[in-house]
Amino acid sequence: MCIILAIAEVYKNEGNDEYRKKNFSNAIDFYTEGIKVNCKDEELNAKLHNNRATAHFYLGKKVEFFIANLIF
Repeated sequence: MCIILAIAEVYKNEGNDEYRKKNFSNAIDFYTEGIKVNCKDEELNAKLHNNRATAHFYLGKKVEFFIANLIF
């Protein structure tokens, strides 16, 4: 496993732990850091983006989520 992939996985797992505790802001931070790693694994990146979007939704930041996740 590539070190970058491993780092992104750690951020995803940490985000998932925070999400389960309903600490959505912390989960968003971990998922964002995982995305910033810029791992080339498309499936992992999709999970990070999806998980972050879900955390934003439960945090009540629907408008911010849509703006933050616009793809041009």
